[in-house]
Amino acid sequence: MDISRADVRQSMVSEAKWLVEQCGFQGIQWDYEICPDHDPSFLALLKETRSALPKAHLSAAVPTLYDFPLQGLSWSEEYVRDVAKNVDQIAVMAYDTGMYLPRAYAGHFRVNVAKFGRAAQGTSILMGVPTYGSGHVSHNPRAESLKVALMAARTANWPENCEGLAPFADYTMDAEEWTLFRRYWLDH
Repeated sequence: MDISRADVRQSMVSEAKWLVEQCGFQGIQWDYEICPDHDPSFLALLKETRSALPKAHLSAAVPTLYDFPLQGLSWSEEYVRDVAKNVDQIAVMAYDTGMYLPRAYAGHFRVNVAKFGRAAQGTSILMGVPTYGSGHVSHNPRAESLKVALMAARTANWPENCEGLAPFADYTMDAEEWTLFRRYWLDH
């Protein structure tokens, strides 16, 4: 999908309007993967959506941020600020990070809580946590698991605008994972 084309964005915004105005949804979330850093087309899509649906809840699913030497693989905090100015909520996809060791993934998660809290001040933040098994090379389920994410979340320094966790995907969670989620997150 080439969102640099105005007609493609217009079609997407029309679909979003239909979902809100005809189907009764309260808002929409744009999950545009893979969006490069400083992509003006994604910002245009967000602005056009906001203009068409000024009262709807607008959210964007976004990738995690990496530190040196991998920062070129992700967005900059500046671009996160630009996106945050145009949405009500940012859902950080804190999975598929490519982290191979549990400690590295936990550290990456905690750093992202702080970075997004700082970069997106005034915008609600949700941290997506992995709840699926084997994936491709970017997801090592031994390192990037619900339990590791929950432990990292419990020890993160949560800024005021970070509202909590969003399991991805809740439909893949089994009874044991729901028990973990309740025990380590909801009950605390």
